[in-house]
Amino acid sequence: MAGKTTADKPTSTAIIVPQTVASGTKFIKVELNGNTYNYTLPTEKTFESGHSYSFTLNLTKGLEVNLLSEKINPWTEGTPVEETIENEEVKFRNVTIAGTLSTLINETDKYSITALKVNGNLNGTDIRVLREMAGRNHENDATNGKLIYLDLSEANIVSGGDAYYSSITTEANTMGDVMFQGCNLQNIILPESVTTLKNGVFVGNPITSITIPVNVSEIGDAFAYMPKLYEISVDADNQKYIVEDGCLFRKDKTELICFPPAKYAKTYSVPNSVTTIRANAFNLANIEEIIIPDNIKTIDRYTFSQSSRLKSVTLPNSITRIGQNAFERCSNLTSITLPNSITQIERCAFQYCSNLTSITLPTNESFTTIENGIFSFCINLTSITIGSNITAIKPGGFEGCSKLKEVHCLGTTPPTADVSSFWGIPSDAVLYVPKGSKAAYEEATIWKDFATIVEE
Repeated sequence: MAGKTTADKPTSTAIIVPQTVASGTKFIKVELNGNTYNYTLPTEKTFESGHSYSFTLNLTKGLEVNLLSEKINPWTEGTPVEETIENEEVKFRNVTIAGTLSTLINETDKYSITALKVNGNLNGTDIRVLREMAGRNHENDATNGKLIYLDLSEANIVSGGDAYYSSITTEANTMGDVMFQGCNLQNIILPESVTTLKNGVFVGNPITSITIPVNVSEIGDAFAYMPKLYEISVDADNQKYIVEDGCLFRKDKTELICFPPAKYAKTYSVPNSVTTIRANAFNLANIEEIIIPDNIKTIDRYTFSQSSRLKSVTLPNSITRIGQNAFERCSNLTSITLPNSITQIERCAFQYCSNLTSITLPTNESFTTIENGIFSFCINLTSITIGSNITAIKPGGFEGCSKLKEVHCLGTTPPTADVSSFWGIPSDAVLYVPKGSKAAYEEATIWKDFATIVEE
């Protein structure tokens, strides 16, 4: 592709046939002031149909073309593929002594630099400066920083220095917990030396794509709550991780780590090789239907949290546990079949599933407790069946279910319940109980507050 320049903001458009382009390909040609420059792909890249790709490039004083940011959006009629070369150069700082980045950037530059490459050893004091430049301080308060592009490819994370977030300090070769949480980074190149990505490293950042370097051997919930993340790639020589169909896995494909939130799929089938789905793996997912194989035993915490497009989930009979907040705020989920193999559903698992209308809980003898807030604020839930196996309903179990009109209890002995278990349900909700047990429910705390109790 070739880019023509204008005095203000040089752009060009092109239509690309869906394909995979090899790393090292001279992908974008830039013509400027009679000279020609090329942007070369650093890694293999797949272009899919139904999407538009926008690249922001920078031509440095050293006459190198660098990628500042990349955006991927669903294709709409007339959407161009655009490359832009910003006139501002990528600033460079070399930190020879860890903790001294602040001495290399004056206060004016600190809050005006948009693109920065940093070499050398960086500790917590330096990361604190980078956070401030990218819009957040160490207490997560907003700053006036404008940094959106950060190249750390030749930097090393070392231990020591001040806490970069709350009381968290750096560890050697580690992108630490919430290191850039809440910042405004659109593009980051990770250090080649980094070996570990911890939890929530980039929470809330509008990053669209990220590459996992060759030496990374451990990844936590690093990509949780990154709503614009469309593409994850892995260095071809990395021995621990791979990407397949856009999804990040351990190399042997037994663990699914992350499905990029901004990548759309009408239906996604988890591969049969997978035995573990990581917590947060599908949070914010842009998927309508998910099929889970029968060798998965646990839906971990926050796995599908805030996946607002999700309409259907097929859970196999192998599932025994659904973790905390696993399906919270899945606002398009209308129904779900819970296999009778489930022995535990943790707190707030289906909280704020606003279109969920009915559900039948497992009836096996090991499933005995409806935990705190499991179905709280499911505002369209109209009916619930509580099996004879249930002995306790914890606080907030059905709190805020403002359309819950029918509660079917199958046990002859009323489960224990908290004063908030049914807070906010309609005053005319009907309680259905087994024949011969009405008197017991009329005398039981909380249950006796139902205006109408009917034997069935």
